[in-house]
Amino acid sequence: MIKKRIYIAVSLLIALLLLATPILTSAQYDDSITDSDGDVFYWKETETGWRWQEGVERPNIDIIRTETTEDNGNILVSLEVKGAIINDDAIIYMVYLEDEEGDSYTLNYHDGSCWIYAPQAYEQIQADGIGSSTLEMSFSLAHVGDPSELSIARVETYDWIDAEGEGEYYHDTAGPEAEPPTNGNGNDDDLDEELLERLWAGSMICIALVIIVPLVVIIIIVVVVFKLLKSDEEDDQQKYQQQPPPPSQ
Repeated sequence: MIKKRIYIAVSLLIALLLLATPILTSAQYDDSITDSDGDVFYWKETETGWRWQEGVERPNIDIIRTETTEDNGNILVSLEVKGAIINDDAIIYMVYLEDEEGDSYTLNYHDGSCWIYAPQAYEQIQADGIGSSTLEMSFSLAHVGDPSELSIARVETYDWIDAEGEGEYYHDTAGPEAEPPTNGNGNDDDLDEELLERLWAGSMICIALVIIVPLVVIIIIVVVVFKLLKSDEEDDQQKYQQQPPPPSQ
């Protein structure tokens, strides 16, 4: 009787595990990231130098949120910006996804056309939301090899400015693998206020190290020498007072 109950319990446990296995191994496609506004970078290159400037207002490429969801075998990717999604030859919206093996899936919207670049696909896909704050792109899982997982790696936007003799563009990036551009070390005279403040703070530190610190050391040495001289003088006085008076004639 006891063995029978054990067999029943084991059978029920196996059945529950088999039922739970599809849930535990189900594909994962839902992901989202957010990004603060007003954090667009500006790159400027002239004949005299180049530099990055941070915190520039460029609402049409300022990333706010990106989200991916799955619906009946289709992946929906939405990219929200602070301003509006527009068709312009100078503006590019890009979303990079990764599967469970680290392979990259790039969605690129540019001037009315949307494409996906994947290990097993390179094709034009559907895109909606032009003129609104959110670009909505979609593609079929079957067309990209049915990955069991897709997550957002990074999002990038660009707004290029064409000017003769100059190279300028605005750039925003977000996501776990996003890396903001590093500040340049060109010789452009058009320095922003933040950089000037940093230079001023650095110069103050240099002044403190070069002038104030040695001055303090000199004062300490003078005080120590003065105390030593005063101590020697007091010793001499004590010795003089302790000497016996000269014999009387």
